[in-house]
Amino acid sequence: MEVRVTLIKSIDYVSLKIIKDKKLQIDLVKIGDHHSAIELLKSELGSFDREVFGVLCLDSKGYPTNFSIAHVGTLNQTLISNREIFKVAVKSNASSIIVAHNHPSGDVTPSEQDIENTRLIVKAGELLGINLL
Repeated sequence: MEVRVTLIKSIDYVSLKIIKDKKLQIDLVKIGDHHSAIELLKSELGSFDREVFGVLCLDSKGYPTNFSIAHVGTLNQTLISNREIFKVAVKSNASSIIVAHNHPSGDVTPSEQDIENTRLIVKAGELLGINLL
């Protein structure tokens, strides 16, 4: 005779919430590409002494809905995780996002790694239905 033992385990019942840290004062303009967002992102990310990766979420009409810092790195690198990039975008019902990170050295030339990471972010966004502008 076979005896079956059923283990009962409890799991957490959770919800994911967006918490407003602070207000970001911007001219509410439609953002259609990265050029429209450069000044906003430069003002938010430019003063950090280490690499910081930010995500600007946009609604379906191209208007900004929120901004978040997805990662704070070191002097010359930041770890970029698509999971962290799209977490806020999904919860915010973003139609598209613009991402940026600073270079504390002042040299804004994208590295090969920056270019490859951008390609991966585009692919992840395509899977989720969130465009990277």
